[in-house]
Amino acid sequence: MGANGDEYQGTLSKTAITGAGKYVSEEKKFEYEGELVDGLREGKGRYVSTLDNYTYEGNFKADTMELLPNKLLFIRAMTEEQKKFEDGKAAEYAKKKKAKRDPKKKEKQQVMTDEEQFENKVYWSFGGQPIEFNVEAMFQGEPYPNPAKELKEEEKKESKAKEKNKPKKKDAKEEPDMLTPDPILVTAESNRHLLFTMTKEEYHKNEETDAEEIIEVSYPFRQAQTEPNELMVTQNGICEIKDLVFEKTESFDEGCYVLTVTDATQSQKPLDPIKIAIIISS
Repeated sequence: MGANGDEYQGTLSKTAITGAGKYVSEEKKFEYEGELVDGLREGKGRYVSTLDNYTYEGNFKADTMELLPNKLLFIRAMTEEQKKFEDGKAAEYAKKKKAKRDPKKKEKQQVMTDEEQFENKVYWSFGGQPIEFNVEAMFQGEPYPNPAKELKEEEKKESKAKEKNKPKKKDAKEEPDMLTPDPILVTAESNRHLLFTMTKEEYHKNEETDAEEIIEVSYPFRQAQTEPNELMVTQNGICEIKDLVFEKTESFDEGCYVLTVTDATQSQKPLDPIKIAIIISS
């Protein structure tokens, strides 16, 4: 045990902790098993938080995890048949949004939430195939200058004199100034805690003013559960959602439901939440 309360079991080089072994932090907040250089995590290792069991197994550099995610992404594979079906449902919902609501109508009417404000959307019908998708922890690199754009600019300058007396050609597709690298799935981490909450905008009569208002109502992510929120964890960077279905009831009807996925991991810096619009029809 070190003077600061840390614990180490493994090989040593001189007096510094250099080699491979198991390290337990002061107050036992985390455990690390792997390579160390001068007391710092360096090389391959496994980190486990004793606070929430968050795990990272991969490379470390200068005492930090080499590749950590910086965003959550909604990933959904769809067949051509599914795409065609959802395109049709999207068109139906667009027509409903344009229709004027009848304030005198006694039956319950749905709030036509604009689903286009959400980047992630699922169109589904009662009785349809189960909804399946992933929420994945990704590393997204920064945009970088497009080398093809720079090369074309140089070529334009060189050929300007030659092309001066030739008939003008139709401009080729303009190259973007910046390119964004593809996101990288961080498979080294597991047990990132994700909280799923689902809400829907609904009309509500204010008892005090007798005026009709739009309020946000919470619904269980899975109807069979009584808790409104569901906590799930990732495995190798992926949280899989399978067999998600909804049953039409007196209290659960068609409309635009908003599923919010919040990073509830306590031992790591939380990633920004994502929202998914689930538009349900009969």
